[in-house]
This record gives sequence, C-alpha cells and structure tokens, in this order.
Amino acid sequence: MSGIVGLTPDQVRELRSRLASYNSARGFKGLDGMGLTPEQIQEIQRRIDVQVAEWNRYPLGWPCKRFKDPSAVQKFVRADLIDNGFRPRMTFKKTSPRQFQLRAIQDGNEYLGIVVKTGSRQLTIRLLALDDNWSQTTKIKTPFDA
Repeated sequence: MSGIVGLTPDQVRELRSRLASYNSARGFKGLDGMGLTPEQIQEIQRRIDVQVAEWNRYPLGWPCKRFKDPSAVQKFVRADLIDNGFRPRMTFKKTSPRQFQLRAIQDGNEYLGIVVKTGSRQLTIRLLALDDNWSQTTKIKTPFDA
C-alpha cells in the first residue's frame, strides 16, 4: 500500500494479507488491531471504496442486452442442448436480466454454462466441462427476439 504515509513494513504486509481476503468467503478481518491512525484508516477505506466501485461498475452480463423473453430463451436453449446430446434434466438460474447460468450433463460429463443475448435474435452460450476444463463458446440464432 505504497503512498499511505507512515505505514511500517509490518503494517504493509499485514494490510496486504487482510486485503487479499476482502472479497472472499473467508471474510475480511477489517483494519482493527493494526495500530493505524484515523487518517490512515480513512485513506485505506477510500481506496477500498474506489476498488469496490470499479468492480461493480457494470451489471452482471454487461455489455449484453437484456432478455426480452427470458422463459422463451430458457426453453430454446434447453431444446438446443437436448438436440445436441445433453440430458433433458438440466438447471437454469437467471443471475441477471442479461445472463443465465446453466448446469447440464452430456455423455456423463458435467458442464457449467453462461447464456447471454448478443443480438436481437442471437444468443451466445459458453460451456465449461468440469472434469477437464474444456470450454466452448457458441453463437445460436433464434427464431424470436430473445
């Protein structure tokens, strides 16, 4: 954290260690107990706020357009995947107005996928095989305005 006046090398190491878990499941331990001045805490918090604002600058699925008919999109993608050898039992989760996540199985391999709208009548599907990290991105034309 160069540029923050008066931090000792030990404080810099501790701060970097704590910040590494800022957005993780382990959780951020905060800034207490590091011997920082109120001014140092204020400056560190300002920098954290700037970084968080940048992370959240765009909504999930950006810059793709919002789905006009999410249920039709889901039915269309399900049918397309089944036509391509995926098992009918698959799950979809609408993570934003711009994106679906899916989980499906083909030939015993499990896949995670993302579906976004990349044109008025076009979807893009990105699939990732969990077993071997194989991935594929496919564009699909739809007969309706997705």
